[in-house]
Amino acid sequence: MSSRKKMVWQDDAPETWEDRPCTNLPLEIFFPDRLNPAKVAMARGVCAACPVLARCAQWAVSAELTDCVVAGVAMPSFRTSRARAEAELRQIAAAGYLPATTHAAEVAA
Repeated sequence: MSSRKKMVWQDDAPETWEDRPCTNLPLEIFFPDRLNPAKVAMARGVCAACPVLARCAQWAVSAELTDCVVAGVAMPSFRTSRARAEAELRQIAAAGYLPATTHAAEVAA
């Protein structure tokens, strides 16, 4: 994993959840070399049908992830874009589903 990618281990991290559809998928889907539109769309497609989407979004808000896609949201390393992405994660955590339009969708467009 690249040094620019940061993951914070927590007791309730997604790695411990048995009911997530991304369990056996390659990490490269969610941690691509670059957040290009095709890769964001692929990860978002997996997240859209996830039964633990809200839980994942809630976890991601405090996980300080960058340069990845989590809970269907592209997490950039730029501070201004990160604030916007974190707001989207909070919305997903509260609603329990991916909204039709998100920053991740804009990146993928």
